[in-house]
Amino acid sequence: MVTKEDYFSNRANSLNSRKVFNHQESIRIIQDYCGKDAWILDVGSGTGIVSRALAENGNHVLSVDRTINMLENDHGSHSRVVADACQLPFSNKSFDCVLCRQAIHYFENIDLFYHEARRVLKNGFSLVIAQLTSFSDEDYDYWKKILECCNPHRIHFFSKNDIIDTAKKASFELTSYSASRCKLLFSEWSAGINRKNELFRMYQDAPQSYTELNQIKNIGHDDFEFSVNWSIFKFNL
Repeated sequence: MVTKEDYFSNRANSLNSRKVFNHQESIRIIQDYCGKDAWILDVGSGTGIVSRALAENGNHVLSVDRTINMLENDHGSHSRVVADACQLPFSNKSFDCVLCRQAIHYFENIDLFYHEARRVLKNGFSLVIAQLTSFSDEDYDYWKKILECCNPHRIHFFSKNDIIDTAKKASFELTSYSASRCKLLFSEWSAGINRKNELFRMYQDAPQSYTELNQIKNIGHDDFEFSVNWSIFKFNL
């Protein structure tokens, strides 16, 4: 099995071109939630797709990721720091907003991440989380099964309510929520996945309810389109 470090390092070479991470509607919602002229910490920023969008929207952005190759593939003009999301090297009350997009499922200690986010946020300011979740509780079990096939390094499989509950436990109050559907091609989504053939069969054999919720539609002998669900949360202290 590829090590976790090599997995993320290799993944960095393709993230900037992946449709799911360049989904404009979900990025626009994140921009709205984060505001303008704010000091924003993007935790688990990857190659900085959202960091760049936030900087272009008139914000002061600092990107943080554990993987050097991720940050080296971030070609924005904003600042970048190699650091752990659960041990942030910043002073108390340094930021107006902490953003975490599609990264919290890799954090070994979720409670510690929330503690660090709370520590570096100014009083009354916002934590924004954007995460791919199942469309509903009805399709959660099969959604989790597919993700287990996709990514052996994923630690958590958060539903919408899981994210709300864990944030509430850390004294964050949900103030806004949006969902955004993103349509993808399997051929693009599955690029680089070792168990691609198995994953293809799982989609083809999906229960009817999952097929309908995720809008799976064959477009050829070896490809199909389907949808994923961006859940975007805004929490305040």
